[in-house]
Amino acid sequence: MKQQAKFIKRHLRNFIKRAQKRRSFVKLCKKLPLDSRLIFFETFQGRGFSDSPKAVYLYMLNSPTYQDYNFVISLNNPDSATDTIEQNERTSIVEAKSEGYYRLLAQSKFIISNSIFDLSFKKRKGQFYIQTWHGTPLKRIGWDIKTKGNNVLNRPYQIREMYRQDAIRYDLVTSPSPYFSKVFTSAFALAKWNKEKTIIETGYPRNDVLIKHSPEDAKHLRKKYGIAENKKIVLYAPTWREDKHTLTRGYEFDLKFDLDRLRKQFGETHFFIFKMHQFVSDYLNIPHDEVFRDLSSVSDINELFIISDVLITDYSSVFFDFALLQRPILYYMYDLEKYRDETRGFYLDVHSLPGPVLTTEEELLQSLANINHLDDKTAEQLNRFNQIYNPLEDGNSSKRVIDSFLQLS
Repeated sequence: MKQQAKFIKRHLRNFIKRAQKRRSFVKLCKKLPLDSRLIFFETFQGRGFSDSPKAVYLYMLNSPTYQDYNFVISLNNPDSATDTIEQNERTSIVEAKSEGYYRLLAQSKFIISNSIFDLSFKKRKGQFYIQTWHGTPLKRIGWDIKTKGNNVLNRPYQIREMYRQDAIRYDLVTSPSPYFSKVFTSAFALAKWNKEKTIIETGYPRNDVLIKHSPEDAKHLRKKYGIAENKKIVLYAPTWREDKHTLTRGYEFDLKFDLDRLRKQFGETHFFIFKMHQFVSDYLNIPHDEVFRDLSSVSDINELFIISDVLITDYSSVFFDFALLQRPILYYMYDLEKYRDETRGFYLDVHSLPGPVLTTEEELLQSLANINHLDDKTAEQLNRFNQIYNPLEDGNSSKRVIDSFLQLS
C-alpha cells in the first residue's frame, strides 16, 4: 500500500511540474518567432548525442544543400559534446530543460528525437515533431506489454500514458521495415490517436554508416580504442533488467559468466568489449586491460559494431542493426523463460533469430570457441533476416528522412 501511494504521489508531482513547464513554454511560443530553418535534436532524453538524429544532423551539416539551416542539440551535460558538434557556428548546444533549451525549442520548426520527448512540450502552430525511435524491438514495448510486468519504477498504465502523450504529437515516424511499422503502430496505439499514417518507411539513418564504412574506417577505430590488430573482437551488448533496482544504486545487472574463465580460455586471441545499457553502465566494474574494455560511455555504438567480429546480446534491439554486417551473433538468454513470461514478452520467436539461443555459461563459451567464420547456414539465415527486417538499408536513409520531413512544411 505504501509503495502504491509513493507511485501515485510521484506521478502527481511529475504531472504538476509538466503542467507548469507547459504553461511557461506556451508563453514563450507567443513571444518568440518560429524559425523555419532551425532544427532541434535530442537523443535518449539528452544523455548523449547519437543514433539516427545524429546521422541526420551530420548529413545536413555537411551537405551544401542545407547550408542555410541551423541546429540545436540538447544534452544533459553540454560539456560532453564532441568536437564534431563544437566546431561549427551553425550549431547551438543547450542544457536539457534549461531556460535556453525551452527558448530554442519554442523557435525550432522541426524537433527530431529517437525516444519519448519532453512531455511538457506542446507543439505550436507550424512546428513538426519527427520520431526516429532507437531500434527495431524484439521485446514488447508500450501498449503491447501483455505480462503483468515487474518494472519497479513504472506501472503499465504509466508506461501507456507516456507513450500516448508522445504519440499524439507525431507528424512523422521513420521506419526501417514493414515489421517495425506494424509493431510501432501497435505499441504506441497509433490508430487510437489517428496517427497511423505518420509512419513512413525510410530505413534507419544511423545504419547508413554500417553500409558505407570501409576497411580503413575499421582500422582507424581499432587504433582509436587501442585494440591489437591480431585479436578477434567480441562485443557484449545486453539490455537492462527492469525488475532489478535498488534505491541506493538504481538499476543493477549481473554478469552471468566468469571473466577469469574468459581470460583463461580466450585472452590470447580475443578482446572483449562491454557496451552496457545506459541504465546500468555505471554498475559493473569491468577490467581495463589487454583482454577487457568497458566502452559503455561510447555514444555511437556503430563504431563498436564496425570493429567487432562477434556480437553477444540478449533481448536488445542491437542485433537487428549488427545483422547488416553479416557477422556471427550469439543470443545469451540465461533468463529466457522469466523475461518472456513475466517481464516483457516478445514479438518474435527467439528461436527464429539468426544465431544460437544460449541459456548457460557452458553453452556460451562452447559457441564462442567454435566461431571462426559464418557457415553457409548462418549466412543464409542472416540474408533472410535482413530481407525482412532491414530491407531499406542501402546507405541512403538519412537523405530519405530529410526529404520526408522537409516536405511537411
